[in-house]
Amino acid sequence: MTQATFRIAIRHEGQFINAYLATMDTMEGAKLVASIDHELCVLDPQIFELFKDAMLRAMPAVVGLIGHKIDRIEIRDAPAHERAGHA
Repeated sequence: MTQATFRIAIRHEGQFINAYLATMDTMEGAKLVASIDHELCVLDPQIFELFKDAMLRAMPAVVGLIGHKIDRIEIRDAPAHERAGHA
């Protein structure tokens, strides 16, 4: 297994909130991991928190599926160029 730096990119896209495994600086080549209905998350914000937690817990397995291993996990805001409204 090789090491690489990845992030979980959570994006509101249309009706869904999508979670991707992406490299640190770009969404190019990002792998869709899971989706959840946006309206469901609005109706109950705790569901969105559970979705984010599930994505964080799933990340080591997802990274392993593509032949890498995790060195560490950092939680931080999306790059500025990805925060300008909905994708």
